Amino acid sequence: MPSLKDTKKMRLQEALMAHVANPNLWLRQLFLMFEVPKSTLHNRISQHSTLAKAAHQTQQLLSISEEKALSAWIKKWDDYRFPTHHRHVYQMVQSLLRAWNSRDQVGEH
Repeated sequence: MPSLKDTKKMRLQEALMAHVANPNLWLRQLFLMFEVPKSTLHNRISQHSTLAKAAHQTQQLLSISEEKALSAWIKKWDDYRFPTHHRHVYQMVQSLLRAWNSRDQVGEH
């Protein structure tokens, strides 16, 4: 049985496919038919979410793969029912940066 999150993703994907198949459908019709958030659907249709991710890519200290690894690490600790505090994440990011001999520092906030 798919999770609630997967079900929402599937409905969003179906709404996007319906928009591609019939671009004349109004956004209101799509979000009502597929029960997806209007703003999310609008952003996906206008490619806003993709552009926002790429906008500050050069200012990021971690690569996308490092961010995914950090996210997986946090989720693994969550699976063990161990709370991940900000300082744990901060220390892990610092470790990743040291592994690349980076002189960049992560802010405290």
